[in-house]
Amino acid sequence: MDNGPYNIDAGEIQTALARLSKLEQTKSAFISIAAHELKTPLTLVRGYAAILGERLHGRPDADELAGLVAGILRGAQRLGEIIDDMIDVASIEAQSLELNLEPLSLETLVDLAVKEALAGAPERQVRILVGDLSSMPHIIGDAQRLHQALVKIISNGIKYTPDGGRIDISGRLLYVDGAQSDVLVELAVADTGIGIPQEELEWIFEKFYRVGDITLHSTSKSRFKGAGPGLGLTIARGIIEAHGGIIWAESPGYDETCCPGSTFHIILPLQQGSSPARTRYLVQSGLLRTSGE
Repeated sequence: MDNGPYNIDAGEIQTALARLSKLEQTKSAFISIAAHELKTPLTLVRGYAAILGERLHGRPDADELAGLVAGILRGAQRLGEIIDDMIDVASIEAQSLELNLEPLSLETLVDLAVKEALAGAPERQVRILVGDLSSMPHIIGDAQRLHQALVKIISNGIKYTPDGGRIDISGRLLYVDGAQSDVLVELAVADTGIGIPQEELEWIFEKFYRVGDITLHSTSKSRFKGAGPGLGLTIARGIIEAHGGIIWAESPGYDETCCPGSTFHIILPLQQGSSPARTRYLVQSGLLRTSGE
């Protein structure tokens, strides 16, 4: 076989692909093992910090020491959240994410997610405006997991939107060629943030991937452009796909001066049983219609 001037051997390509696959499996296994190994010492830190807090009563320096203990507990809580995210990523990659399905109100889901996201960043003064979702039908899903996904998506918008910016959340029903029995729901989360480079739109959902300068990394959950370990959008996508849905992002580009913004689109079937592949096909094929079309 003539492979031109590069003389690429098909066997070498297969070997390289197999090695890459093995490395990816090893990385996923490491994430799972590391997360579970960190849980035990973290539990000890939390426990001993709580004991210290209980033994401060009556000490002349109790207030000062209580502040130090509170700092330890805050750090342990943040570390616990990161470990839980690592475990979720491992479960998603192993396709072992368990769902407790029940009828859910989208209006309530979005309302609770918005309140939690705003509570985590009160100093950012980002406004979140939610469209009328009261007429949206219930969907079948896992309330805790979908709440988790929405909080991560909304919090991501807050992080990359300058102080005083805005996030708009809207929803609509989509029908397959007007068939009232085959219904999906679309949620759009649009921010007035700094945007995403066009070439990175597909990458932002990959674990540990970060847009922008890695030196700006911050452990803060709300600091502008502070980012984090890069697991939030990965988890959100995994949860949405576990429900048979899909998520993608659109943005005119990255500009910290003009702030072109980004829009995250989430499409979920009302009933379970569909797959992300089918949902993606329906979106890309143009078979979906709104009720007014």
